[in-house]
Amino acid sequence: MWALIGITLLQCLLLSTGQVLLKRALLQNEGEFSFMYVTRLFANGWFIGHMAMYVVASVLWWFIVKRYPLSVVYPLASFSYVFGVLAAVFVFHEQVSMLRWIGLALVVIGCCLIAK
Repeated sequence: MWALIGITLLQCLLLSTGQVLLKRALLQNEGEFSFMYVTRLFANGWFIGHMAMYVVASVLWWFIVKRYPLSVVYPLASFSYVFGVLAAVFVFHEQVSMLRWIGLALVVIGCCLIAK
């Protein structure tokens, strides 16, 4: 079971890193959301990194889903929420309320219960 947890955490970390790279790309790309806005994204290094993270995370997810019960692995993917909030705090310096921290703690507790 530890192998499953480790590989799932890696996959969630890749997804969350992809989200951080996407946000960086969107913040760097100025202007209103339009066809040209989207076209410029494809030339942005942060956006290219985001896409690469998603490709690797998707391939890893395929491996996980093929090998382990979906009823276990799908809920474990909730760790990406935890990584996402941590990235919001440490990378983008966002404020997170105590209620959200409690919610994240419940997500971690739920994942631990499912992994047993």
